Amino acid sequence: MRVLVILILSIVLFSACSTDLDVNADFRETPIMFGLINQSDSINYIRLQKAYSNQDGNALEIAKNFDSLYYDTTKVKLTLLELDRQNGDTSEVDVLVPEYNEDKAPGDFAAPGQYVYKTDFNDFKPDGYEYIFKFENSESGLEATAVTDIIACERIVAPIRYTCRDFEFTGSLRRNLDFNEDGSMNPLSFLEFEGPDNAAFFSLEAVVEYTVEYEEDDRDRDTFSTKDNVWSVITLDLDENVPGKSYGSNGTIPIGETAFGSYLARVIDTENDEENGVISRALLNIQFTFYYYNESYENYLEVNGNFNPLSQTRPLYTNVDNGLGLIASRNILVTDKIPISVVSNFFNTNYFSSWPDLKFFFEE
Repeated sequence: MRVLVILILSIVLFSACSTDLDVNADFRETPIMFGLINQSDSINYIRLQKAYSNQDGNALEIAKNFDSLYYDTTKVKLTLLELDRQNGDTSEVDVLVPEYNEDKAPGDFAAPGQYVYKTDFNDFKPDGYEYIFKFENSESGLEATAVTDIIACERIVAPIRYTCRDFEFTGSLRRNLDFNEDGSMNPLSFLEFEGPDNAAFFSLEAVVEYTVEYEEDDRDRDTFSTKDNVWSVITLDLDENVPGKSYGSNGTIPIGETAFGSYLARVIDTENDEENGVISRALLNIQFTFYYYNESYENYLEVNGNFNPLSQTRPLYTNVDNGLGLIASRNILVTDKIPISVVSNFFNTNYFSSWPDLKFFFEE
């Protein structure tokens, strides 16, 4: 892991100081690349910018100058190379195309537009290969590179149906979140799955849909979703010593007994139920989203998250040689909407008695 340290003063941005990276030093061209490559996406984007020197003038004013942040697209080139780790051979597979994107959010930096570089190459090989993004500036002669492996969707094993790229995978649907009568976790009540061997960081989110019944006889049930308040089920920094990258004991993930009900109690607003004539609610389905990231992204999170605001130094992880930034790999798996009755038969009226205000009703 390569770590650069950038000094940030809490009073004056970009003040003159002696640090590992002195923004007031003589100008040295520094390209910045950021991108998360997803094998499942038809198009991947890389953000390419340049660092700038603040020898004279206000740094924030310079940041609003578009030409201070972005290269002349006619002078630079971003190439995607495929590296065969077994024999060391490298071949060019694509030249990224610059695209002006007008959707950049306003802020301290030049807006509303920005340049991104896109590739529609989708034949990434997860086993035995790495991918190099090579930056070249024909005007200055500078080159910079970043290397990443690929997180493969085809390596994800889950007991529920999902789509990866253009292929559909089906596992046995079984009740995964059940509990014993005494409230203890059933050994088969975990959400069980495995992921790619090179995944280093993982998180799981879920969205729930439910209906609401009203006192008015002629009013239809409304359907609601928790998509604006997703359930962050679990986040794992994967242990490399776990055989086959099984996430938890025996490749399973435990879900706490009260986790589901507590989540719904947090996100469902029941304050105006009486005024609105709400009689009951009924669970419809749950949809899981699995996120897998490679080691470079894990390192980025660990290093950049290790920052004490009382300190004057902020660590910065980069895997761009002769530049700054992060090129990493991820994969995102989104399941079908799974009926609650398929996920678990434990979620019933008795379970939700701990949260009576939710008014969840189940036909026995």
